[in-house]
Amino acid sequence: GWRLGSLQVSEWLTYCNTELSGVVTDKKLFQVNEHLKTRTFLTLERLTLADLMVFNRLSGPTAALPVAQTDQLCNLIRWFDMIQRSEAAKSLFPVLKITKPRLDTSPLQSVQPTEAAPSKSSSSTSTKEAQAPAAGKAGKGGDRKSDATSAGATPAAVAAATKAAAEGEAAAGGKAKKEKKEKKEKPAPPPAEEASVRMADIRVGTITKVWRHPNAEALYCEEIDLGEDKPRTVVSGLVKFVPEDQMLNRRVVVVCNLKPAKMRDVMSYGMVLCAANEAHDHVEPLAPPEGVPNGERVVFEGFEGEPEEVLNPKKKVWEKISPDLVTDASGVAKYKQAAFMTTKGPCTSKLANGSVN
Repeated sequence: GWRLGSLQVSEWLTYCNTELSGVVTDKKLFQVNEHLKTRTFLTLERLTLADLMVFNRLSGPTAALPVAQTDQLCNLIRWFDMIQRSEAAKSLFPVLKITKPRLDTSPLQSVQPTEAAPSKSSSSTSTKEAQAPAAGKAGKGGDRKSDATSAGATPAAVAAATKAAAEGEAAAGGKAKKEKKEKKEKPAPPPAEEASVRMADIRVGTITKVWRHPNAEALYCEEIDLGEDKPRTVVSGLVKFVPEDQMLNRRVVVVCNLKPAKMRDVMSYGMVLCAANEAHDHVEPLAPPEGVPNGERVVFEGFEGEPEEVLNPKKKVWEKISPDLVTDASGVAKYKQAAFMTTKGPCTSKLANGSVN
């Protein structure tokens, strides 16, 4: 979502101006490499200012990497080469020659089987004898008899043993088929419910305390009264958009069932929903109507039902919901065509035709 994305960009810009401002050590290169292990870009699914700033700080150390380290820092090198070939980077920085990880492209050597030279004794063996499976090996005292014969087994005993073995195999095969059939008949699980705003627990609250985040210049820490036993601590990336004195005692709309997340060493237990213009240079929190009590849940016509206890981050539920959150031409906040409704009316914003997150 926009809020999470802007927070991540701000965090990387802070990291760039602090951790990468001096000598860039191998430890820091490996930290960035590990972060890029499952990511194409540093933050969002697209190029951001964070990528360009970190790229600029790492250009010297990356270009100077010894060959021995290229395999260990393959994620960093892949990202670096992709960024420097982007149009945005080309317009700002020269393209550097970097050493890329080595790929072992040598073909596998095939091993040809060797045939043993036939012995003199085998040449005298008949073709029929050569094709038949051997009953035993030759010993000092002549040809060895089969195990059944050497143990004194009679033909009748051999036949009985063969029949018992066949019956055992048939029984085992039948049991396996039965188990396979039983597994096959197991009913399929019901299809997963499509993600919708019904799953989100969105409530009205009031900011009762606000202070600047001790470790991030772009973040506020807030205590928000949501009608619970005690206020919730929520971290928001609104320093650049809303003055601190305008945050205090502000009525806001909060997503309450996101999984708690640590934002630069401060735990955040929710998200203040904001409207933003297309350029994301004008952002403001959504406003509930006057008279709505703290803790009242925002509802959406056509999407009734109880919210999830926690939105599963692995299933990216919120990421599937948020693209349909907008403000219309009148500034009314909506999910698709359904307004953010309270008992006193819809939640609104001064920003019309914007995105909400």
